[in-house]
Amino acid sequence: MKISPPEMDDSHESTDELIKNKIAEFAACEDDIPGIIIIINAVDFSIRYLSKRGIEVFGLNPEEPQGIGIKYPALFLKAENPAEYSASTFELLKHDNNDEIISLFQEFRTSAQHNYSWFYVGVKVLLRNMKGNPEFLIAMAIPLNPMSEMTEKTERILNDQNERLRNQQKFLSLTKRETELLKYIALGKTNEAISTELYISAETVATHRKNIKRKLGFKSNYDCTHFAQLFNLI
Repeated sequence: MKISPPEMDDSHESTDELIKNKIAEFAACEDDIPGIIIIINAVDFSIRYLSKRGIEVFGLNPEEPQGIGIKYPALFLKAENPAEYSASTFELLKHDNNDEIISLFQEFRTSAQHNYSWFYVGVKVLLRNMKGNPEFLIAMAIPLNPMSEMTEKTERILNDQNERLRNQQKFLSLTKRETELLKYIALGKTNEAISTELYISAETVATHRKNIKRKLGFKSNYDCTHFAQLFNLI
């Protein structure tokens, strides 16, 4: 079934009537779409419509597929995800382009008792109001196959990305010299070896080492090496 793009014509249909029509169109073919359809209010980010597949996956009441009213980022997304989601979405809302699509990986879970799973999500503006401002967004979420080798590699990269985000402020707290020394410390070099490499005294290196450990909270050499790898220092 072909789904026509939303248009504001001379009939001056209300936004509410237009979105109801769009929802009816998607509902008519949702079983043929290989993903979860989510229609989101672009003003308060509440869910206006969730396809049957989404209702089943997220364990919601099948009798209330419309007007759910739940805030999209708060309901299913992992704590680290809403920041990236919000930044990307707000950028999308600023642009006057109905064809623009943002895509990102997001972690969802069906309830507080379940683990998070990775989904690939595409989002675009679905409907604008009479003033031309975005009124509704449409998102399609596709679960990554947990048995795929590519999914395993993708999850590893995405988990590293989330860990970088969590540690970004710690990394930025380092001075330029401390960042330089962190690389050598992570490689297991002694204070004497680092002092020779950087033409500074071993005492200065020792002081920097203590400051780095204090700022980053390292408890082992592994922590130091892992942090340096996370920020591509080694």
